[in-house]
Amino acid sequence: MKRLYILRHAKAASPENTQDFDRPLATQGQEDAAALGKLIAKQSYMPGTVLCSTAKRTRETLEALALPASTKIEYLEKIYDAAASDLLEMIQSTDDSAQSILLVGHNPAIHELALRLASEDSGLSLLQRLLQGYSPATLSVLDVPCKCWNDIQLGENFLINLLAPLDYNSPDRPTRWM
Repeated sequence: MKRLYILRHAKAASPENTQDFDRPLATQGQEDAAALGKLIAKQSYMPGTVLCSTAKRTRETLEALALPASTKIEYLEKIYDAAASDLLEMIQSTDDSAQSILLVGHNPAIHELALRLASEDSGLSLLQRLLQGYSPATLSVLDVPCKCWNDIQLGENFLINLLAPLDYNSPDRPTRWM
């Protein structure tokens, strides 16, 4: 059994005269990514390999997670504008020595991939939440019942956790909802 983590980059800022690819994280995005990094460590959700878009906001999200230095990181420009099917091919092409992969990318492809990979047996509440959207800094955790990444199949992977910022970095007063 392998494990796949699917992460949408944290909330990005929108500075004037900045190309989309070069947008940095907003302050809230930095805080969310750092909080997620602490939760990842606490839950032992440590990927062996990371596939990360080269866009600034994805690189900053990954950096804020503060993963161990031993984590193998591959920065792939093609993740930036990839479709869900392209992301799946990148996962399938990963060396099988990696027992777990963290994919850090962008919507809508990241959300679509999580939806397409998750089994209907994953649990109704998690699937309902997944269907409702994929906000910045949302992480899906899937158990993948295969020995080779090339064998990963759509709809056959167990969504064991879905973490959004309001789950792990909720303010005392939910001002984000206003």
